[in-house]
Amino acid sequence: MDIESYSIRFRFEEPLSISFQTFDYSEHIMLLLKDMDSGIEGYGESAAFEPITKDTKEDNISYFRMLKRLDDIPLERIGVEDIPDYIPESYSQTSKAGLDIAMHDIIGKREGKPVSRLYSTSINRVPNTVTIFIRNAHDTSEKATEILSAYKGIKAIKIKLQGNEDDFERVRGVVDLCPRGTKFILDANRGFKNKELAIDVVNRILDYTKGVVLLEEPCDCLTLKDMKDIKDNISVPLFADDSVRTMEDAEMLVEAEAIGGINIKIQKMGGIAASTRMAEFAAENNIMLMVGCMFETPVSISAGVHFAAATKNVIITDLDYDLELPDYFEGRPKFENGYRVPNTKPGLGVGPYLEKLKGLADGRKMMLTQLI
Repeated sequence: MDIESYSIRFRFEEPLSISFQTFDYSEHIMLLLKDMDSGIEGYGESAAFEPITKDTKEDNISYFRMLKRLDDIPLERIGVEDIPDYIPESYSQTSKAGLDIAMHDIIGKREGKPVSRLYSTSINRVPNTVTIFIRNAHDTSEKATEILSAYKGIKAIKIKLQGNEDDFERVRGVVDLCPRGTKFILDANRGFKNKELAIDVVNRILDYTKGVVLLEEPCDCLTLKDMKDIKDNISVPLFADDSVRTMEDAEMLVEAEAIGGINIKIQKMGGIAASTRMAEFAAENNIMLMVGCMFETPVSISAGVHFAAATKNVIITDLDYDLELPDYFEGRPKFENGYRVPNTKPGLGVGPYLEKLKGLADGRKMMLTQLI
């Protein structure tokens, strides 16, 4: 089996901000695995974000250059349950994710099944959010109006919190614009400086609207007791995101009764196979799941859509970043009536128009470099 990899950078039309960082662009490592015996190709993606995934784009490049050829992976006969055996344990989380996604794509194409059908014969259908990043109250409301116009039938919105008193006004402005029954996710990205402020601001929001379904990662540097105190003093589930990358992380939080849910992101977990193991652990411990993303193209987003569709204890998805990207990808999962719909083609059902990307790369809005 041969491997190609490409570094891709997309520059945002306007900067995007969360509580601890502002972003001007997103970076992705795109993989193309070629099974030389069958002629089947599989796409994968690594999208590192060091504060959460604990690795970098440079880590991805280093690992994939070491691979060169993957002749020891018998893709003509392995199943999805065998994938972890062929991914080096020493690799970083998003490097593992890139290989895992590409291998799932190849196995799905070999079996003639969408990736979701490799795990389940039934499809889980849950609302998908569109995210509002941190802006002032007026601009937050304007963005909500734009989202409601662009995504007909939208059922859920994620609102990024800054971690201060202004969050109440920002959220209230969005709530006032949305139809009755709209669901909201509050995501602080560890923005609150102490648990008392987090509890106060979140409870003011919860008193104003019953539409909030969960709160993500309220504070930075929390002890397990602090997290449990917040969980016990709000009326919606507390979900862990940044604080859960591994099974050990999840086991520690569950044992401390500090969370009610986990945000699974294919990239930070190390792929679909690892995410499936995390979902099984969550189900055994009555922990709810959402499936989220970082800055990912339709390749990795599609992996998340397929995983969520095949996983019963997922209550909501936040797979939206690719909706803002130019149409440089074939088979992007549809956003229909508030849901992300998995592609029914074999494998992921999605792939980049590499020649189109190469032709459009000019260094201003998009850059593409072949690595291997």
